[in-house]
Amino acid sequence: MCNHVLWELAALYSGPCILATKTATFAYSVYAFLLIYSSSLTGFYSLYQMSKSRKRAFIFALILPITIPFFGYGMVAAIPLIPLLFYSLYKVIYSERYNPMLLAAVISLLIQTHVISTIVLGIASAIFVLLNSNQLTRQKLFSFSLSLVIGLIMTSGYIFQY
Repeated sequence: MCNHVLWELAALYSGPCILATKTATFAYSVYAFLLIYSSSLTGFYSLYQMSKSRKRAFIFALILPITIPFFGYGMVAAIPLIPLLFYSLYKVIYSERYNPMLLAAVISLLIQTHVISTIVLGIASAIFVLLNSNQLTRQKLFSFSLSLVIGLIMTSGYIFQY
């Protein structure tokens, strides 16, 4: 069974470049640039929201694309979502802002980009939450649960096609 979602993403990122240049290497270079750029943007935004320091956020945004190895198509697409995932967890645990939509959107996008990365990041997120278990309340746990349910509902079309 062919997964049409990945083909649509491939056409979105690399299709116009291949049509314009007739070379797949340039199209993949543009795709890699977009992912590095979006990784830097999400890294800067996430760390700035957590630390309120532009200098730290800028340094993190420069270092993030360098330290993460770029492997396959799906793994690379999940990289810009990593800072947003930990920012959304931080937002609930430390800032006590219980809006579950950011975490739900990140969960949904992670599942749709790369399932193995989602499992690894889910384990890392669970460890992060467990290490901060003294900060947890019922309202925070409810927010996490609601985020998971909303994220799975948002991804249901992708999940049920299998």
